Amino acid sequence: MNLSRHLVLLVALSASCGGRESRSPADSVTPDSPAPRVVATASAMSPQDTLTAAPQIPSEPGAGWKVFRGDGFTLRYPSDAVLVADTSYPARLAGIAIRGPEITLQSPGKGIGAHTGPSYQLVISSFPNAAGRSAEAWVDSVRRERNNHDMSDDSMAFVRPPVTARVAGLRVLELVPFCGDCQPEEIYFVAPRRIVVVSKLYDLSIPGEQTAQSRLYDAIVSTFRWVE
Repeated sequence: MNLSRHLVLLVALSASCGGRESRSPADSVTPDSPAPRVVATASAMSPQDTLTAAPQIPSEPGAGWKVFRGDGFTLRYPSDAVLVADTSYPARLAGIAIRGPEITLQSPGKGIGAHTGPSYQLVISSFPNAAGRSAEAWVDSVRRERNNHDMSDDSMAFVRPPVTARVAGLRVLELVPFCGDCQPEEIYFVAPRRIVVVSKLYDLSIPGEQTAQSRLYDAIVSTFRWVE
């Protein structure tokens, strides 16, 4: 995946869910100033890498976390993060990214070089649910659209049925879109009038340590609340 992708993405969602309903970005917040940049060093590019001189990624919500106020929902996020207009990858859902401080991951591995990007990033996308569709109906329409090309059901590109889970005390559906050499996840929160999608991505363009990123993403998502 091109490491500059997260600096230039901002496209409107037009195909997912059959394109029958109008869509809008997750929030009308004003993007923040860029997060501070840190240079980090790793012994090798692997899930076991440890970063030095990098900002510590929290594993649970903290007292100083900020509040993200979306349309009909809130969640909290670390105080060192910034909010930036962006789109998810690979689904290209327009929204707002919660982006951690930028780091450069140096690797002594031959031919690997350095990777610069945010130490973590979640993209929050929010769409009106004008038809009042259920989570199953919404996600099924997403899968039909993404699988609408020639391939077999055992193809790597075939988007499998969602997994049901409970997050922040709410029932959600989790979908894994095809991404090639990256690892994406989408969490669908569905209410009668709104859909919120939290998109995770594990990729070299987001060079933080994956285990720490996963714990932080779980902590952020655990603060999700619907509001009137």
